[in-house]
Amino acid sequence: MANNGHWKIGEKKEKRKCKTKLIRSSPFQSQPKLPSTFLSLQLPHSHSHHSAICTFFRTETIAKKQKSGLFNNPWLFSFQEDSQCGMLSWLARIVSSCLRPVRRYSRMNNDDDVEESSSSVEDSLLWCRDLEKHSCGEFSLAVIQANEIIEDHSQVEIGSDAIFVGVYDGHGGPEAACFIRDHLFQHLMRIARDNGTISEEILRGAFSATEDGFMTLVHRSYMIKPLIASTGSCCLVGVIWKGTLYIANLGDSRAVIGSIGRSKKIIAEQLTREHNASREDIRQELKALHPQDSQIVVMNRGTWRIKGIIQVSRSIGDAYLKRPQFSLDSSFPRFHLPEPITQPVLTAEPSVCSRVLQPHDKFLIFASDGLWEHMTNQQAAEIVHKNPRNGVARKLVKASLKKAANKRKMKYKELQKIEKGNRRIFHDDITVIVVFIDHELLGKKVTVPELFIRGSIDSAGPSNFQCFGNQAWSTPNTRFITFIEDKRKAGGRVVTKSKKHKEAIMV
Repeated sequence: MANNGHWKIGEKKEKRKCKTKLIRSSPFQSQPKLPSTFLSLQLPHSHSHHSAICTFFRTETIAKKQKSGLFNNPWLFSFQEDSQCGMLSWLARIVSSCLRPVRRYSRMNNDDDVEESSSSVEDSLLWCRDLEKHSCGEFSLAVIQANEIIEDHSQVEIGSDAIFVGVYDGHGGPEAACFIRDHLFQHLMRIARDNGTISEEILRGAFSATEDGFMTLVHRSYMIKPLIASTGSCCLVGVIWKGTLYIANLGDSRAVIGSIGRSKKIIAEQLTREHNASREDIRQELKALHPQDSQIVVMNRGTWRIKGIIQVSRSIGDAYLKRPQFSLDSSFPRFHLPEPITQPVLTAEPSVCSRVLQPHDKFLIFASDGLWEHMTNQQAAEIVHKNPRNGVARKLVKASLKKAANKRKMKYKELQKIEKGNRRIFHDDITVIVVFIDHELLGKKVTVPELFIRGSIDSAGPSNFQCFGNQAWSTPNTRFITFIEDKRKAGGRVVTKSKKHKEAIMV
């Protein structure tokens, strides 16, 4: 769709009073790429025969000097609307949010970052969204890469009355984490739509469907790519809907809630149970499930490991430890089991909980174990509580990296110079998502862009998050498609030429 520096959606066959311009503020500033998902929205094949109501223009030259305040954001949107184009307000918010540049540490230089930018080397492995809105507050997201190929993946889905957060800490490769990122939320939406609600059981069903789907992928790929049987992922999910928080977890990622206590101090409460063999209760659980296997948990390289290989006892994937037909032979010594398994060693059964959010509950921290290796729940909660919301996930990552550097008796700026791959010696991939809860917004219809954001891959676009309990089911994708189509009004209702989308449109 991109051609000669010009983005265009649809074909413009007649003059419109409304048009949207996208102007680059300076040819010398780095240009954020248009999120691939946004560009690849599937329009009807006949869209070229309908008139489009918006065209995006990208200009390559503008004055080098910028006026303070006007061009602080390297991309400026100018919307000119008349009575015929009021329907563009929703589209405008989507476009603005999708094209907001992903902030990388190396490009930051505002007042909040003066100390960081002046005292430390720029970290090219840090990715962040410093502050975004959701239906009942705001959130901040940051990811730091350590592995040669990042194995942490994450997503935030923003609905008009709900938010979904997922942190997927992969191991043995990124395949399982990527699969979860692309499928678990879709399974959750399908099952929730069929039941008209979200519950603990529905979360379990979404996890089960995701595990089954990945095992099907392993079955198809095993003969040509046997190592896919060794890839797996922890999976931490949180959903806020109708004032209730739902949490489901596999593995050792962690969710923590920060609440104000009677003394007006912040109190950190862990919401998840970690399925890791380093915990005595997990080792006892495994021994009880496998009484005939004396090697079910052994100490290896100074760490308790299941079958001497893996630390987590629950995951999605890791097929070689769940089904004997996916065992790996001695040509893969890292994953080879001297004796074949007779029953699953790991499970994909999540720990699930829910709680009604109270006025003293202020924020949630979702993070992979890379963060918790270097700080306690209380330390993390105090950093969030004492700092501005903007960029707070990045501050948590930085605090963790400083501790990792101190453990190696090195300076933080020296750690930042180390390339991916070698970084893994000092710290793991780390994903942090902080979700702030503004209770005055709970239960209210708040106008926010219904977006998905996928951490570490610079991807954003319209979300498929659906509003449960409504008579009409509508998604941003179907609305976006209809806005691009030619329209005519009849009896006060919008009627499109596409029967496929007719029932889904409520304008």
